[in-house]
Amino acid sequence: LVRNGGDRHARRHIHHGRLSSCGCRTVSVHDAVRDDCHPEDGEASCAIHSCCIDWPAGFVMPTVTFVVGTIPEIVKSIDVARHLSRRGSKVVIYDTRQNRADAFEAPASVEVIRTNILRSDHTDDLSWVQRCAEEIATLAKELVVVQGDTYSALAGAHGAAAAGVRLAHIEAGMRSHDPLSPFPEEMIRIFIDSRSDLLLCATQTDFEDLANAVNIARRQVFVVGNTVCDPIFDHGERLQRAAAAPHGVFVSLHRRESRQYRSLFKDALARLTGAFPQTPFTFL
Repeated sequence: LVRNGGDRHARRHIHHGRLSSCGCRTVSVHDAVRDDCHPEDGEASCAIHSCCIDWPAGFVMPTVTFVVGTIPEIVKSIDVARHLSRRGSKVVIYDTRQNRADAFEAPASVEVIRTNILRSDHTDDLSWVQRCAEEIATLAKELVVVQGDTYSALAGAHGAAAAGVRLAHIEAGMRSHDPLSPFPEEMIRIFIDSRSDLLLCATQTDFEDLANAVNIARRQVFVVGNTVCDPIFDHGERLQRAAAAPHGVFVSLHRRESRQYRSLFKDALARLTGAFPQTPFTFL
């Protein structure tokens, strides 16, 4: 998330822990903001930890505006926001409330702005996206971060462009290679990648797909892993306690890509309920 870091920092990339000119940098979003990293053999031995980079004198962490609206966006963004706040960034989360009305838990140091621009009040989705983008543009200061391929992410990308600030895309490079499946997500993610200054890929495959479709020569591209893992790292003890005293299992099969396998899921659930007859299973 470095701005104005100097050419030496802007052009130096790391591929699988080694200095490289490939244009990507393999890191973990969780490890990249660790506070307990103390390299003993110089920067190269600990190159995957951005906290160990020799930042330029006087460098100030940027003000970051996250844009979320769906539950997956919240899950995949909240811990990144938390770590950036710990590292000294002023972090604001703009919540579009795209498909939910409930609030969500956020770190005390992170400001959450829940919009009053409701999707249900608009005749079409794009007019709602435009209104949200206009509001985001008034809030964005230095960097806007979006995740995935939702209408909320699209609003964030347009808001960043209108404000003239940098845009970061979590889950960059993901492709189905079919513009109509999923629709409109495939077209949204391609557009956001084309507008982003900082591209954060989950896998090497995503990076390769991105490199084949987007001119990345003048952008910062990182392979960071899937940020959905960050909550598992940060809340591991809580998850272990929950697993030790389960009160039931809730199963939601909502992804359109999974519906064609509904019979397989039902068979798997039947085997689970047979193996654990004392555990209540709820299927939505």
